[in-house]
Amino acid sequence: MQTIASTLCGFLENLDAHIVEAIEENEEFDIGELKKDLSKNKLFDRNGKEVEEIELKIDCKELLELLKSKIDDGVANFFAGFSKVMAENIDNQCRAFHIFLGGNASKSVLVKQAFENAKEKQLKAYKQMASKDDFAFILYEPLGTEASDKQILELTGKDAFEVWGRQVKPTCKTGVAFRKQEQSRWD
Repeated sequence: MQTIASTLCGFLENLDAHIVEAIEENEEFDIGELKKDLSKNKLFDRNGKEVEEIELKIDCKELLELLKSKIDDGVANFFAGFSKVMAENIDNQCRAFHIFLGGNASKSVLVKQAFENAKEKQLKAYKQMASKDDFAFILYEPLGTEASDKQILELTGKDAFEVWGRQVKPTCKTGVAFRKQEQSRWD
């Protein structure tokens, strides 16, 4: 299972809008190292013994729909938690909620699309409930990506490498650890 899961990670992380559209339209696409036929991979049983060759093929359309569904559910849970916290801890001074994407999966266009869709839905619900248009969700790209570097440059006027003190440039996973560290400072 681990071999299959790591092979499929590339599928999620390397999806872009063009590939998603190609899959949905049943067109050909290329996603780097991903093989739609996994039968050439060596698979092992629980005891570490190599399994005889079996035929494993990926239905990319079905996989895409499954991933979208699971990601949408996760984002919906995130916003449900957010709504609960905000209802219990109303701060009238709060006008923006900053969302930092982190972890390898956050590089996927599916994750960003799910957050964009959900944040619009949340803002619409807030405007109807509060009759105000004074709140925003600000979505930050995963650290270590070109999009994040561009966002950092726009926000600070500095290159991302410079912002990080000319240290090694962070990755998506560094971003998760950094944000947890920053969060603990506020506790």
